Amino acid sequence: MNPNGLIDQILSGLGGGAPGGSDGRKDGAGSGLSFPGGVGGAAAAAGIAGLLLGSKKGRKTIGKAAKYGGVAVLGGLAYRAWQQHQAGQSGPDLPPSPASDAFAPPEDERFLPDAAGQADLSMALLQAMIGAAKADGHIDSNEQAQIFDAIRSGDLEADDKAFLFEELNKPLDPDAIGALATSPEMAAELYVASVVVIGEPEREERRYLDRLAGRLNLDPALQDTIEREVTALPSA
Repeated sequence: MNPNGLIDQILSGLGGGAPGGSDGRKDGAGSGLSFPGGVGGAAAAAGIAGLLLGSKKGRKTIGKAAKYGGVAVLGGLAYRAWQQHQAGQSGPDLPPSPASDAFAPPEDERFLPDAAGQADLSMALLQAMIGAAKADGHIDSNEQAQIFDAIRSGDLEADDKAFLFEELNKPLDPDAIGALATSPEMAAELYVASVVVIGEPEREERRYLDRLAGRLNLDPALQDTIEREVTALPSA
């Protein structure tokens, strides 16, 4: 399994283009949950990721940012939020990072480890993103069956499919996601990944994010800064 590659596909899926719909939404008419004739090819793999994780307000620019590497994008967002938080502790809050810097890789190796460390980080980020996708509790049995059919039909490696099936079948557990963090920097990255997937949270998603932030031991001010940074990302 190549977790870095799967994250890239997920971020591409958040950028839209899921089969059967314009933005990968799982709800309402025109939903991306229809797969007449099955799906195949690299574009379909990104589309499946969009169904799983682009259910509501996934920002289109995130998909474009996947070309920089998903782990680098998420690490860069976490790094800039971390910088903003540190600066805010000694002075007034700073404005969000400029759009031109939004997807730059992090300048701190703690947010982008070496190749061996990236594999572990990528797996944890994928688990965080799938957990966030389930946070609203609205994936019913019919939707889940269609998503599973799409995964089976899509052009994904067998181990990628097995991973997605396993994670989708797990009960929602923000405590388990929080326990994946092995450092404060990784905790920030897992929260960034979750916020990117959820976008502007509704009630159940708000509860999930707050519980996850508590399990990650995030300073409430850092939690707010991460959400502000992600909200400020360009939407087109």
